[in-house]
Amino acid sequence: MLVKHAGEAREWRLGELLDEPDRFADFSLRSAGPAGDGLLLDYSRQRLKGETPRLLATLARARGLEAARAALFAGEVVNKSENRAARHPDARSANPANGVLAEQRKRTGEIARRFRAGEVPGAGGRPLKRIVNVGIGGSDLGVRLLCSALGDENSRPVDFVAEMDGVELELALSRNDPAETLFVVCSKSFSTAETLANAYSARHWLTAALGEDAPARHFAAVSANAEAMAAWGIAPDMAFLMPDAVGGRYSV
Repeated sequence: MLVKHAGEAREWRLGELLDEPDRFADFSLRSAGPAGDGLLLDYSRQRLKGETPRLLATLARARGLEAARAALFAGEVVNKSENRAARHPDARSANPANGVLAEQRKRTGEIARRFRAGEVPGAGGRPLKRIVNVGIGGSDLGVRLLCSALGDENSRPVDFVAEMDGVELELALSRNDPAETLFVVCSKSFSTAETLANAYSARHWLTAALGEDAPARHFAAVSANAEAMAAWGIAPDMAFLMPDAVGGRYSV
């Protein structure tokens, strides 16, 4: 049935589908928000008809998707290659069951509030105003996505450094004042070669301008490796943990 339906869909004209009454209401969803302003998913401009979701749901049930979803959300071992759970859905929950996630959510929310209010001082006492995110892969792309999707004209400037050829880092440093810049180093293992190379270069730039003690107030980090963050020199109040069961690609 689904194969036949897909063949028919190739002949549907989007303009005609959009002329259907209640098209938007039938093919859109909005998540809950504090003031009715949750995220909108509009799929009304896809080649879908009323029976399409039903046929897709039938296929999903036949392939055991519901059971697999339940196992994922229950924290069962679904990452077979590493023999562990995959807890990234919990990381996105408004009320994460994982104690580490709940504590880190509280901490990141507080420092974000203070940063926006100009209450996070740098080594020289001036408030930090700009951010440079240092990470690669999921530790870069996810953050870029959020800043692009949710940022507005009042958002603090954020630069991104992923590649280790020096171009991105040089451009980011040229736009920033050392006394007002916060570097956020994102790496689940805190051993990613590209990320650490850029972080060391950024630290050299910072210490050359502000002194050897400056990095403690100008570097934050997100990782599952607390020991490595401490060894690198990340101050305890600027180190944010992710559980080992949250994959690096979900670093955001």
